[in-house]
Amino acid sequence: MQLFHYNCFNKLIQPTGNKYINGDYLNNEINSGVIDVKTFTNQYLMSDAVKNGNVDNPIDITHLLSNADFASNTLDGWTLTSNQSSYQGDVRFECFEVWNHTFNLSQTLYGMPTGTYRLEVQGFYRNGSKDNSGSTEVYSMLYINKTSEGIAPISSGANNASSSRDWYTYATNKKVPNDMESASAAFTRLRRYRPSDSQNQVTSDYDSSIGDPLVIGLKKTRSVNDDWTIVNYFNLYYLGDPNSTGIMEIQETPSLNAEGTFDLSGRRISDKYSDIDVLSPGIYIINGKKVLVR
Repeated sequence: MQLFHYNCFNKLIQPTGNKYINGDYLNNEINSGVIDVKTFTNQYLMSDAVKNGNVDNPIDITHLLSNADFASNTLDGWTLTSNQSSYQGDVRFECFEVWNHTFNLSQTLYGMPTGTYRLEVQGFYRNGSKDNSGSTEVYSMLYINKTSEGIAPISSGANNASSSRDWYTYATNKKVPNDMESASAAFTRLRRYRPSDSQNQVTSDYDSSIGDPLVIGLKKTRSVNDDWTIVNYFNLYYLGDPNSTGIMEIQETPSLNAEGTFDLSGRRISDKYSDIDVLSPGIYIINGKKVLVR
């Protein structure tokens, strides 16, 4: 498998890399070139996940996200739009917050394989000012493409314990964070608002053949005065392709013109595509296309 990784990665990346190094890209080609590199890189990095991931064995692919935990206290890697173009939220205490604005925080992943994905976040939504901390209505949505789920309401993590900065008591023994530092303490020290089966996660099937990239993120489209959304990390998992036949096409570009099945050294294995059912697991060139037989 390591040999496949090395050979496949080099064959995918080298043409684009050489074109960039040689200065052969036109200005209007740069964006598409960047997307090509991202596509090839994700295909390479996802090869093991495609082989091993399933519902019972979710593969953590958070490393494909940029700045998933806001550890840099920046929005590097994220795209943020809001109803006020100059508003970019706030990033402190390794948390990202939006107050009193609609928004869309997203990352786009190119070259991702067909399958089921699960996105998780640690965070909460407060529906209005602190006096509305008991509300369970949520308008901030965690999403994968067109599938979305509301994140945890601030009331779900209410407790009589608190630490660091400002906490608000909205009912007897019901304390909730009331600023970024107390929210960070709730996330890290008190371990509240974590993902579970009932909150802070969304699962969606993705079909790469449609042609759209995989887009993940958090958004709110409904305006609510003084409401508050705050999160401190995202995780992304691959749960396999439930419709997989055990064969994954790796590259559309023909590597050989001849029909039939060949190994990576170019040795003909069979003249018939149908003989794939008896092939041992590995990488083959079948009718001019690279495929992985699992």
